[in-house]
Amino acid sequence: MIRSKAAVFSVLMLLITSAGAFADGDHVRIRTFFGMEPYGRMTVKNWSSPGQLEIWNVTYGFTPAIEILGVLRDGLELGAGARFQIPRRVLRSGGAGDETFRYIPVYAVGRFEIVDTDGIDMYGIVRLGYSFLLSSRAFRDIWQDEATGESLESTGGGFYAGGSLGVEIALVDRRDWGMDWSMDAGYSFHGGSGVNASGKNFAVNYQAFSADFSLDWRF
Repeated sequence: MIRSKAAVFSVLMLLITSAGAFADGDHVRIRTFFGMEPYGRMTVKNWSSPGQLEIWNVTYGFTPAIEILGVLRDGLELGAGARFQIPRRVLRSGGAGDETFRYIPVYAVGRFEIVDTDGIDMYGIVRLGYSFLLSSRAFRDIWQDEATGESLESTGGGFYAGGSLGVEIALVDRRDWGMDWSMDAGYSFHGGSGVNASGKNFAVNYQAFSADFSLDWRF
């Protein structure tokens, strides 16, 4: 619990620091987008015995998100964002409909240009923060200890990191505002933990490849 509170506090500090970029920038970029994760994998470590790793593939799904970035200088932006993962199902024995989980990361984000051309740009994105883990009872019952019959009583979030590369096309470019369309693809890691009835903690992590499609509003 103490480590979770420290992680949340660290993320809040990151977001506050990121927000300072808005005041100094020439403009603000608001990204409204949804992500698609065609492949994801869930792992739980040290469940029945030390060193044991349970691995399950999960269904693909969508993740709406919003990011607000301020311009530090040409080609570099800094801000904050949040992603809202639509619940995923664990794929085992066909995947039961109620064995679901979802991660909700809140993070600081940096965006930097790699190639700047007339109307079409290439960029990179780095995200660091904290990811909250919500899960169903059926999901927590997946990892049941054969010796004690105990399953996970609760789940909690952990460290979040992501990175991607993308391209941007300018749709509207006016003096006071603009709008871009962008698409990027990358990788994300969501840390988490599970606690059983005996109070033992286990690492519950999720990682995925994703593709994001966004409308960027510049003011």
